[in-house]
Amino acid sequence: MPEQTHTHEHEHDHAHKLSVYEFLGRILAEPLDETLRYNACNSEFWDDLRPKLSNLRTMGALNAIEKAVSKLGDIPQGELESTLNSEYEQVFCGDDPLMPPCEHAYGMETSDVYAIAHDLGVASSLHAHLPHDHIASELLMLAPIDEGRELSREQLVKLADYFESHPMKLAQRMLDAATGKEDTTSGFYQ
Repeated sequence: MPEQTHTHEHEHDHAHKLSVYEFLGRILAEPLDETLRYNACNSEFWDDLRPKLSNLRTMGALNAIEKAVSKLGDIPQGELESTLNSEYEQVFCGDDPLMPPCEHAYGMETSDVYAIAHDLGVASSLHAHLPHDHIASELLMLAPIDEGRELSREQLVKLADYFESHPMKLAQRMLDAATGKEDTTSGFYQ
């Protein structure tokens, strides 16, 4: 992991431990902010996330992110923030993004995403500035699982179905969309 050097003096908030899905949602909601970069470059951060996982595909996603974080050390420190902001825009935003992050970009049915969030009482976890069918919103909706919230069997079945038919399906569509397109980024967001 690259060591993060700071040009300012303040403590990073370690009191708020991120859940796995909150972490995954936050890194896809907007370019990595300094605190998230700092935590993601800290081995204790990863050690804290891993025991919370029982889903092998989510573990695979975390392993890929940890590998991507190691690439951040190749970017000069003074260029890191602007590079990540630029790459985020290229990969997820604009008229022809490398990987559109919303279901509607692929013609997927999106009407039930917010309804499921509302039924599970997690609608407030959706990012206010993002569409409800954005991959980050969909992952953030799963955070109550990591937080140990008591869910009924019916809710767990609904969440499992949701996980397969929304964030997992959307992630695959995003990866498929990037195949064959020219990529001039460091590869962090892929």
